[in-house]
Amino acid sequence: MKNFINKKWQYYLLGGMFILLIAGIAMFFSGSGSQNGSGEGELRTIGELSKKATGVNIDRSKFLVAGVDPAYPPLTFISSDGSRVGFDIELVNEVGQILGKNVKYVSIEWSKKDDYLNSGEVDIVTGMTITKERKKKYAVSKPYFQSSNVALVAARSVVFSANDLQGLVVGVQKDSSAASFMSKFNTADGSTVKDVVEFDDVSEGLVAILTGDIDAFVEEDTILRYYNSHSPGKFRVVEGIDVAKAGIALVAKKGNTKLAGEISTAIDKLSANGTLKVIHDKWFGSRN
Repeated sequence: MKNFINKKWQYYLLGGMFILLIAGIAMFFSGSGSQNGSGEGELRTIGELSKKATGVNIDRSKFLVAGVDPAYPPLTFISSDGSRVGFDIELVNEVGQILGKNVKYVSIEWSKKDDYLNSGEVDIVTGMTITKERKKKYAVSKPYFQSSNVALVAARSVVFSANDLQGLVVGVQKDSSAASFMSKFNTADGSTVKDVVEFDDVSEGLVAILTGDIDAFVEEDTILRYYNSHSPGKFRVVEGIDVAKAGIALVAKKGNTKLAGEISTAIDKLSANGTLKVIHDKWFGSRN
């Protein structure tokens, strides 16, 4: 038990390093402005949102409530001045404008996203990888960009390909598409990894790489490339873990096809007028 407690404190302390790092990066992209969508995305705790700003207490004809992972750069994260920034934030703000709604943001634990949707605490969840299973589980918008899985390893790691993961311990975010992918993962010769460890968020997994608790962390390439590019000398990206690209979408509660359809129409408009490309290139560059 003592070792477990000490290890958790390591995660918390080192995790703080990533939080401060990403907050500083956010200031570069956002300047002094706040990406809050008509001034309505102020930061609140989950408890405050539950009591004051979600569910039946919000006029859904005027507001769109979006659930976001607060530590998932460059899609969604919180800058040092407390404002929400990222690709998804800018996208949803634009979608909200097209729908004629202000946007409220709720920080969610990714593994509990279904609870937020089903309870009505949020209308949509951002940054969802589209899979066959999820199409049956949610009302899914059309994709707004494409992504695939890569691995992040320590800079001095001997892992250079998917086959090198044989017999190693690999981390993933709990209830993510990467977790589903790794549960079925085999190397070219049919071998498997030693163990797959789930973490509540990506930053915890990256800390576990630095502490030696896992050998690699698998997640969407846009996320891990971002962490890697802003953590010089600490990590290295390993390509070819999952060559298939998947669409990333906004999802609503199952059955709410009306909202998903309206969002898809808004995404089409943003694509047609060039806004989607501008936001994409700002956060990802023109690689994808």
